[in-house]
Amino acid sequence: MVAKVTQQFEGFIKTDLITLVNDGGN
Repeated sequence: MVAKVTQQFEGFIKTDLITLVNDGGN
């Protein structure tokens, strides 16, 4: 269960970083 939550959290962070990079690039 913990691993699943961590995986979802990492996915959220990666998505957030990609959004920040895209916003900064544009």
